[in-house]
Amino acid sequence: MTATHTRTGLTIPRELTWDDGRRWQVEPTGHPRRAQATHTGTLAMLYPIALVTDNGRVTRNLYRGKNGIWFVEVPEPPREGELTYEGLPYGDERRLPGFGEIVC
Repeated sequence: MTATHTRTGLTIPRELTWDDGRRWQVEPTGHPRRAQATHTGTLAMLYPIALVTDNGRVTRNLYRGKNGIWFVEVPEPPREGELTYEGLPYGDERRLPGFGEIVC
């Protein structure tokens, strides 16, 4: 995660880099606030963001834990036998940042 730290103490996320080198520009879409992460249940700083992709903007919740680790929550994969699933613009949802991983 690349972020800008202001003189007043704000942290503004700017770019998300995945471990395989893929990068996405990050646009803040709301004010940061303390919130409980849906998947982990841990209290963290929530940054509502939009990932800028070739197919448009995808809104996500970006979190920064007390230990300084950043993570992104994404929709759950379809359950066995589910017919309706809104795919993400990346093509392979399993490769989306944070999919299937919970970092505390």
